[in-house]
This record gives sequence, C-alpha cells and structure tokens, in this order.
Amino acid sequence: LCQQYYTVKSVSGSGPYTLTLDRPIRRPYLATNPIVEALTVPTDIRIIGNGMQVTGTGDRYVEIAAGRRCVVQGLYADNAGGALGALSPAMSFDIGGVECRFEDCVVESYGNSTNGGCILESCERSSIINCQARYAGVTGFGLYDCDACSIVNSHAYGCIYGGFMGSDGVSIGCRECHIRGGTFWTNQQGILIGFNERSKISDVDCSYNTQNGIKVASGEADACITNISAIGNAHYGVYLMSDVLPVQGSAWRCEGNALKDVQYSSRSTIANVVGSPPIPYLE
Repeated sequence: LCQQYYTVKSVSGSGPYTLTLDRPIRRPYLATNPIVEALTVPTDIRIIGNGMQVTGTGDRYVEIAAGRRCVVQGLYADNAGGALGALSPAMSFDIGGVECRFEDCVVESYGNSTNGGCILESCERSSIINCQARYAGVTGFGLYDCDACSIVNSHAYGCIYGGFMGSDGVSIGCRECHIRGGTFWTNQQGILIGFNERSKISDVDCSYNTQNGIKVASGEADACITNISAIGNAHYGVYLMSDVLPVQGSAWRCEGNALKDVQYSSRSTIANVVGSPPIPYLE
C-alpha cells in the first residue's frame, strides 16, 4: 500500500515529458505503476465535534481519502449504538493524505474485539495528536506505510496494539515517523513497530502490558528509542527481534517486568538502562 497525489505545476518537453510537482516524491515508483488523474481532492475540510458522540453500525465513522490539510477534532466514538465491521478503525485518513490531523478525539470499543481507533494510511506529514483509544480490539493508533507522520501525546489502553507503525501487509512500512509522548498501558503490546526506516519513539510510558512494552519486529532499520518507561510488562520492557538492523537506544526505565527487562539484538547500541542488565539476543 503506497499511493499519493501530487499537483502538476508545469509540463515541459515533447515526450517523454518532464513534470514539475508541488513537492518531492518521497518513494520510488516504477514506470509501469498506474497514474490516475484526479480533478479534485478533499482540501481544507474541518470536522469540529466539540465532544460530539458518533456511534452505530457501518464501516468507519470518519474516512477521508487523499485529503489536503484536513482536520478531525473533538469527536467521541463508541459502540453504544452498534459496532463497526470487523477490523474497521473508527477514524482514518486513507491513502494519499497530506498535512492532515486527528486532534482531541476519543475512541472506545468496550466489548468489541474487532474494531480499531485512529489510523493514517499512506499519508505524508500527518498526525494523531492528544487522542485516546480504549479497548480497541486491534490497533489503538496506527501509521501504515506513511512518511514523516506522528502520534503525539496520545493514550491507548486495553488494545491489542496500543501504538503501531508498519506495513499494511506488503512490507513497505513507514519512513521517518515518530511516536512522541503519551501512555500505552494494559494493551497486549504497548507499541509495535516493524518494516520501517528511521522510526523514532520518545518520551512514552509503555507499562503494564500483557506482553511487551515496546516490540521492534522484523524489517525495522535504523530506529531510535529514547527516554521511555516500560515497567511491569509481562514479557519484556523492550524487545528487539534478532533480525532488526541497528537500533539506537538510551534512557530506558525497565525495572519490574515479570521475565527479563530488556532483550536486544547485539547489533544495536543501548545505553543508560535502569533495571536488569540488557540481554543480547543470541543470533
């Protein structure tokens, strides 16, 4: 999953043509990839809920695809009036969004094990800010195949994955995305990342999860994890799988986990860990 929309500013040449676009292309595309002309895209849409409740059956409560500078703020989504379809997030900026954001939104899915919270799919420079996800059956907050996107000061409780950065099934993943601030408690995995490049996790609390505080899975390259607390998790505070490429880590507070506090790949560089000594992964 990797799709974006660009504004053509000028065309030169007589074939092959040279196009000047509104911004750099961040991903490589093949000459055989399809190109679709979009005459209009959603631009500068604002949904300001001021705490408005949205509920009931359907697919997603909010979905904006290919949005430019769109904002969804102050919605409260729950399943009191019926649940969404299986694996559906409550809110999403779908493929092609640029400079969009969710802000001050709350998603609750009590008793429903299949719904998610707020996600960004193949977006650029977009954010999830000051949001909450409670008991999402899948992902509380997710970045799928995004570029330069972020989850900021948001809180996830009782989800399968409190926070997620990775691929939507085709091993593309995110580039230069960031989870900064917030709490990710009592989930299965506090935060799970994999198949990304240059990810960053900082200033988060990933404690009391039923598996790991933070898990760095296969395909991750050049991640940076700093200033985190991950205590009281059932498995590891921070778990780096053996096939991840180097991870830089510092200022980890990981004491009190049921098994060992930190398990990490020997290719990574970790410093200033409070808790049990890190255990190099046997490769």
